[in-house]
Amino acid sequence: MEPQIGDAHGAALLAHLEGDDGAHVIERDDGLVEPMNAAVYFAEPADWPLGEAIVLDHVRGSVLDIGAGAGRYGLALEASGHGVLSLDVSPGAAEVCRRRGLSRVFSGSIFDLDESGFDTFLLAGHNLGLLESPDHSRRFLERLSELARAGARIVGTNRDPYETSDESHLEYHRMNRARGREPGQARLRVRHRRLATDWFDYWFQSRQELATVAEARWWQLTAHEPLFEGSYLAVLERHG
Repeated sequence: MEPQIGDAHGAALLAHLEGDDGAHVIERDDGLVEPMNAAVYFAEPADWPLGEAIVLDHVRGSVLDIGAGAGRYGLALEASGHGVLSLDVSPGAAEVCRRRGLSRVFSGSIFDLDESGFDTFLLAGHNLGLLESPDHSRRFLERLSELARAGARIVGTNRDPYETSDESHLEYHRMNRARGREPGQARLRVRHRRLATDWFDYWFQSRQELATVAEARWWQLTAHEPLFEGSYLAVLERHG
C-alpha cells in the first residue's frame, strides 16, 4: 500500500514532542532508507554531534533559521540574545517551534517570506543541502541577497559526498552522473507511520562546489572547518 502524502516530518516532530520517539525514515529514490529518531532535533547544544555547536559562534545580528525543524538552533540563539525568525516548510515543524517557545516562527519557504533585513542566514543541520541543485542554488542565493542586510552572511553545514567508501553511495553517484545530475544530489522523502512527504531534492556538495555556485551569485566562501564524518561548516559573505 502506498503511503499517504502529507507532512511526515512535522508529524514525527509533533509525536516526539507529545512523548513518542518520533521514529521516521529518510528514503532515497534508489530505495535506500536511513532510520531516524526525532530526539536529535530536540537536543541541547551539549548533546549535538561533535563540533556542531561551533556554528553558533559564527552567527551575528538578526537570524533567519532556514529549515528550523524543532527549533534547537533558534532556542540556543535566542538564549544568547539574538533575534531569530524560525522558518520551515513543514507546518508541523513550525507548530513545534511555537510550542517550544520560539518567539517568531514562519511556515513556508524563503520565497514566501515577506520580510528582509537579516544579518545571518542559518542553514545548519546539513541544510546547505537545501540549495538542491546548481540551478536552484542560484535562485536560492539570489533570494537570500534580497532578504539580506548589508554585510550579511550565510552560516551552514553540509556533508561532502565524495568522502565516502560506501558502495551504495558510490553507485548512486554513478547513477546521478548518468542522468546528468551532480554526484551529491539526492532525491529524498521522509516517512513516518503511514505518511510520506513529497519527493524533494537535496544537494550534498563539496566545499569547492559550494564556493563555485556561491561565487556565481555574489556570495564568497570565507571560512570552512571540518566537523565529523565528512561534514563541514561553511561561512559565506555577500560581496559585489
